[in-house]
Amino acid sequence: MQRISFVARWALCACLLTITNPFSNQVTSDAEAQPKKAGKAKKAGKAGKAKKKTRGVRRCVDFKQSLAADEESVDLQLTNSCKFDILCSVEWEVQCSSPEGKRTEDESKEATTLEFSESWDLNASASACELDWEIKNVSWQCVAN
Repeated sequence: MQRISFVARWALCACLLTITNPFSNQVTSDAEAQPKKAGKAKKAGKAGKAKKKTRGVRRCVDFKQSLAADEESVDLQLTNSCKFDILCSVEWEVQCSSPEGKRTEDESKEATTLEFSESWDLNASASACELDWEIKNVSWQCVAN
C-alpha cells in the first residue's frame, strides 16, 4: 500500500510540474526582442475573437535575431506559421558613439504583411556609426490581417 501511495505522489508531482510550467523550454535572452501586445478590440462583440486570434498569432510567429556577418548590423527575421495572413511591425534603435564621446540615437520602424509560411528578413545596420554602436530596444508586433 505504501509503494502505491509513493508512486501516486511521484506521478502527481511530475504531472503538476508539466502542467504548471509548459513553456520552460522557451528561454529568451535579455537582448532578444519581445513581442508587443496588441491593443483592445474596438467593438465589444469582436473582443473575444480578437483576443483569441492575437493570442494565436503570438503562438505561431517565430522571431530570430543574430549578429550579421559584417559585424556592423543585426539580422532580424519573423516567420509566419499561422494559417492566415498577419500584419507585422518591427522597431529598434541604433545608438552610436563618436570619438568625442557624443551619443546619437536613431529609431527605425518597418511593417509588412506576411502570408502563411512566409519569412521577413530585416537588417538593423549600424554602418553609419563612427566608433561604438548598439542595436537596442528591439520589439515586434503581429496581428491577424
